[in-house]
Amino acid sequence: MRSKLIWVSLIAVLIVGTVVYVTLPSEKQSSPDEPTRLAGKRESRPSATSKSTRRLDFGKAEKRDGLLYGPGDEKPFTGVLDQEHSAGGRQAQIPVRDGVIDGVMKTFDLNGTLRVRAEYENGKLVSKREWDKDGVELNDDGDSDPFDALLATREAERQGPAPLPNIPKPILDGPNASGGIEISELQEQGGVAYRTGTRVPYTGRAHRRLTDGSRWERNYENGKRHGEFKYYFPNGHVQSREYYVNGKKDGVYTMYYEDGQKRYEAEIDNGKQIGIATSWNQQGQVVSRWEYTEDGQRINLQSPTPPSENSIPASPVVDEPASANN
Repeated sequence: MRSKLIWVSLIAVLIVGTVVYVTLPSEKQSSPDEPTRLAGKRESRPSATSKSTRRLDFGKAEKRDGLLYGPGDEKPFTGVLDQEHSAGGRQAQIPVRDGVIDGVMKTFDLNGTLRVRAEYENGKLVSKREWDKDGVELNDDGDSDPFDALLATREAERQGPAPLPNIPKPILDGPNASGGIEISELQEQGGVAYRTGTRVPYTGRAHRRLTDGSRWERNYENGKRHGEFKYYFPNGHVQSREYYVNGKKDGVYTMYYEDGQKRYEAEIDNGKQIGIATSWNQQGQVVSRWEYTEDGQRINLQSPTPPSENSIPASPVVDEPASANN
């Protein structure tokens, strides 16, 4: 009787165990909506070190409707945008996903030192750290967006210098105009140039040729510097070009090397430096770039050392019109 009860108990345990095993799922079941959810999932963040990550020169990226695309692409760009300094060397690494910056962006100076590490999430700046050239961490200003600054600089470079503000052509005709006189025939009083022996403010062109073959040309209107001023090397190439409006520098100021290669360029507005100033070496490579804001602040964009107080190279030294004694 006892053995019979034991066999009955064993058979019952086997039956219950079989039922439990059959009813438990062998793996997690996908919900009906799972394929749809996965299909709409955004791509993973691009890796700057992965060989499979698509890479593109930052200058070739196209911005359309607020999104970044590769040249001619219909689908927003996903990958890493690379930017190099004009003088060579890595300047920035920018991770992009679905056309917006997403991940950790890094910028470097000319020496390869990390200067900015900014983390973005779906186009929004999340955190930012900055260091000076010696590796000392700077206080976060909280307002500036490194990526926006790169975009603004790129657009400024594409557009070129701002158009000149109504710079007049030299006045070479009219009752008080002249085809050009020697500078020795002018004298200045109170910022107004007069032709020697007269009290009529001079209008027209003034010029001078020096013994080494160099020369310069200026323009005046009603006695004040007005229009284009040019200085030439002895070989005839332009050494510098600047513009005046009613006695004040206004417009693009440019200097050149003797072989014609551009040396320096800056923008002047009513006697005040504004916008981006750039200097080049004789091989045509950018060696420094900085920006002047409307309130007079200087932003170092690409320069081993900050610009001096008088950062615009001076015009070639020439004799000025003599000052009148009365």
